[in-house]
Amino acid sequence: FVHLDTKQVHFFLSPFQLLEKLKERWLHTGLWHNLELVKTVIVEPQGGEKTDFDELLQVYYDAIKYKGEKDGALLVAVCRGKVSEGLDFSDDNARAVITIGIPFPNVKDLQVELKRQYNDQHSKLRGLLPGRQWYEIQAYRALNQALGRCIRHKNDWGALILVDDRFRSNPSRYISGLSKWVRQQIQHHSTFESALESLAEFSKKHQKVIDVSREDRKFIQDSESTLEVTCLKDSSLTYLSEVTSPLAPENPRKDEAKARVHEHQCHKITKSPSLPRGIISRKEGDDPVLF
Repeated sequence: FVHLDTKQVHFFLSPFQLLEKLKERWLHTGLWHNLELVKTVIVEPQGGEKTDFDELLQVYYDAIKYKGEKDGALLVAVCRGKVSEGLDFSDDNARAVITIGIPFPNVKDLQVELKRQYNDQHSKLRGLLPGRQWYEIQAYRALNQALGRCIRHKNDWGALILVDDRFRSNPSRYISGLSKWVRQQIQHHSTFESALESLAEFSKKHQKVIDVSREDRKFIQDSESTLEVTCLKDSSLTYLSEVTSPLAPENPRKDEAKARVHEHQCHKITKSPSLPRGIISRKEGDDPVLF
């Protein structure tokens, strides 16, 4: 998926332990290295200071705006984390969200277990949801929060890829918990190839609309700039330079942003173990993908 025109991708799973285990596995196989050849990869930290998290987010935004040789950014995060519930990623800040599994709370967690028991015991007298229903609602609330990161207004667009066989094998139970606007657009794919083809077509279609819109805006801006210069043709050159200076690129900011992205990439390289050089092929078979 990361090789398509979907330049900004969010990848959600749960919990943090799974994220760390998956990252460790991908570092060992070389897949993580291959991802970093294409995208600037940002991983949501567990805990830590808010300033550290804000710095990582700034690297993500800089990687999108000044991507250089790479094709955008990949943000790896967890459901119920800071990224999935507290932030907006509208427009080009997120064009695809991938979720792995359904983020049910840990059934062995004592608080979860006691809450389910309490609801079961008092559901009739106090009008509480049965324990099982409460448990499922917690999972879908977190899932829907993550899916909604890339659709923030009526003209926004993005691909939602839900990787879990339960959506295909038992749709009447598992799809019903998704938000209505997601349920209405569901497509099932039993192979990676069919999902990839559909996603490529979807991205290409919407990217054309974006490109046309940008060309129209540029034409309007150029027309306004020409009009402004024409009206000021009798003014001094100094005044003309002052009026048109906002049109010049902000090179210092751009250089600072590129430096932040480069520093983040170099820091990860020094911390990563030696990796195999071979390119890891994608998994074949019928891994179901839904989006």
